[in-house]
Amino acid sequence: MAYIYRSAVCVIIDIGEVAGDSDYALDAILTCSEERLYDLRQGIRIRDAVNKLYERSWFQRVWVLQEIYMANKAEAIVLCGARVLPWSASTPKRIWVDSREAQETEHWHVGLPYTVPIPLAVGNHQTRQYTAREDLMSLLCQTRTCAATDPRDKVFALFSLLSDAASEKLVADYAESHTTVQVYTEIATWLLSKVGISCLSFVVEQSGLPGIPQELPSWVPDLSSQCRPEWVIGFGDKYSPITASRTTNTVARVAHSAQGAPVLKARGLVADVIVSLCKMSRNYITNTRIMTDTPTVQEFVRQSYRRRLLRGEVHLALPVYAQHWVPCTEETRIHPHDWAQEYGLPLDLTGDESDNDIAEKIMAFYVGRQLGISELEYPGVVPNGAQPGDLICVLLGGALPFILRKTDDHFRLIGESYIYGLMRGEALDGVALSEAYGEDALVPFHDFWIW
Repeated sequence: MAYIYRSAVCVIIDIGEVAGDSDYALDAILTCSEERLYDLRQGIRIRDAVNKLYERSWFQRVWVLQEIYMANKAEAIVLCGARVLPWSASTPKRIWVDSREAQETEHWHVGLPYTVPIPLAVGNHQTRQYTAREDLMSLLCQTRTCAATDPRDKVFALFSLLSDAASEKLVADYAESHTTVQVYTEIATWLLSKVGISCLSFVVEQSGLPGIPQELPSWVPDLSSQCRPEWVIGFGDKYSPITASRTTNTVARVAHSAQGAPVLKARGLVADVIVSLCKMSRNYITNTRIMTDTPTVQEFVRQSYRRRLLRGEVHLALPVYAQHWVPCTEETRIHPHDWAQEYGLPLDLTGDESDNDIAEKIMAFYVGRQLGISELEYPGVVPNGAQPGDLICVLLGGALPFILRKTDDHFRLIGESYIYGLMRGEALDGVALSEAYGEDALVPFHDFWIW
């Protein structure tokens, strides 16, 4: 199919019939200006109409990626009923909406669409090349929200986008005996061997198809789950330099238990233990005044700083973001970046964001996580599934600490974490990394058998 789309004179993308405000949405896609200030009612209608259009099933299917990526971009057109527009017009935009009528003190910066579907971001083979080693993990992450009739296609559909799929021996095998669990385990094993231990950040807690989460090892991501990617802090160079293990050299391999189950053996050390947790509601993220005025959350984190400062560990200063924030209207509130830096959230800020832009970034970071404090009183952000007593572990080659839970003689991976005070390799202070790479693990290092 990839060859057919690449060779086609024209690729027609049929997204369905005209319905509701679809014509209005198409007009907005063609004509909306990112420089203009729209009044409240018009801006909301544009936002809702465009989002509704991009919620159509065509934009949600994983196999459509090759239609866009392989097509001659100049010739790809979108068909909606009798309406025709060039695919190149389907570029995500942000418009300014005058929110004073809603008694807001800052104009809204509204995304069109609010959440960008992956077909709009995948690019085209003429201008963008993907390789398995550099891009497969990123593509798997971005397509977590995509749908596939056969759950194995959450992996197989991406192979046609990779220029080195054949040389990496990434081949779609649809044999009935080649189960979804096997496919997901194989791709996780491949990522471990090529990308390293940081690919464990791929694991999130959402359940996908019935039975799959129970059959998968805890270190293998359930790609059948159509979840929003939540693990942005653990991927790529976006938040560098984060090097919790001070090395990119992984000591890990996949073995098999006596029952034949795939088990991950990974070397690292226990840095700390979770002792208390505090969940945050969505309101804490979207309403800055609630966030800064809520004693539960505020005191939870401040206690950790206070106790560490009293012990003389003053090196753990609050992070500072070098940016000059200018509101769009007269503004007196405490803005999101103020409390983001108070809680040590590693936001990727440019200094040009509006209030709600920053809130969106914090939401993306915080969804599926909760605040935690460790036994050594480090504050941090941990998976929702974490419990008091879970171990904060630094695995060799990992950019972030991982949360592990000991069960009998083995461990289960709960997910990645961001522990403020352990993100620059502090857990290895005074430890010689040269002792970590022998045949056997030497104290303080440990070989974790993760089922």
